[in-house]
Amino acid sequence: RQAMEMEVRSGVTRPRGRHRASGFSLVEALIAGAILLTIALGILPLFIRSMVNNEGGSDFTQISNAAKGRAEELFELPFDSPTLAITTGTESSFEEYFSQRDKVWRLGNESDASGDSDLALFLRTSRIRQFNINDLNTPLDSSAPPGSVQLREITVQVASTRAGSPLGSGRQTAVRVFKSQ
Repeated sequence: RQAMEMEVRSGVTRPRGRHRASGFSLVEALIAGAILLTIALGILPLFIRSMVNNEGGSDFTQISNAAKGRAEELFELPFDSPTLAITTGTESSFEEYFSQRDKVWRLGNESDASGDSDLALFLRTSRIRQFNINDLNTPLDSSAPPGSVQLREITVQVASTRAGSPLGSGRQTAVRVFKSQ
């Protein structure tokens, strides 16, 4: 009787006989799991898309920096620098690739990298043309007298080689600057 009085005083009433076990039944746990799985499957494409966007953004940042950096290097050279000189034809160009193994730019193209058992992550083409200030439509060839060359156009194009990658679609960009004497 004393035990019964204590239960009544505390406000808790317990039925006599069997006590029900607390917790979830197997059916409740399976239903909760199915609901969570449905929500997770709905959110999964968002994560995949964000991974693709992050990889593409990283590619674009790297190629933009590579193009701007090279254009600035060439722009800082003196006007009569041998690097900016046109030896044949109306333009001078050179190709480079970014080595995945060494993480540096090397002269050559993608086939040069694969022949060296390396991968080219990015391809960069720098092109230089020269003009007379009175005719900006017709590039001057290599035989033009030095006094008639008054303007040089420097174009740097960089492209990612990840065109077929599931995490990025291969981006490219170009930077063009003009240097005058």
